[in-house]
Amino acid sequence: MKKLSSITIMTVALTVASAFAQTSAKPAAAKTLTGVVSDSMCGAKHMAKDKSAADCTRECVKTGSDYALVAGGKVYPLKGDKAELDKYAGQRATVKGTLDGNNLNVQSITAAKKAAAAAGKMGSDHMKMDDMKGMGQMEQGSQTDKKPEPK
Repeated sequence: MKKLSSITIMTVALTVASAFAQTSAKPAAAKTLTGVVSDSMCGAKHMAKDKSAADCTRECVKTGSDYALVAGGKVYPLKGDKAELDKYAGQRATVKGTLDGNNLNVQSITAAKKAAAAAGKMGSDHMKMDDMKGMGQMEQGSQTDKKPEPK
């Protein structure tokens, strides 16, 4: 009788644990992110300075790096059809998929719509890092550099 009772208790405990494990595992939520398709080794800063972002990305992928999306200051390795991802190397793209840790399992990828207001209508939807050097720095002799005149 004791043996039957302990077997029953163990069976109930395992059933409850199994049910809890199934309900606590959250399914991956669908995500839509827009950013620049790069590679997981270089991220936002490409190491091959003599190559375009697209060429550097492709070279790194050939040597084993994953395609990645740089969005919001984060690098998301992309898991999906490499031939399809290759079409967007070095370009802004919108990726729909599910997050698995930091990896983004790609369901679809499309060219990002240009945001004219965000790009400042500068003829391109993004700027190179070299183009941004010195931005936001005050010029010597500007109004805010001068000391107020005493009254």
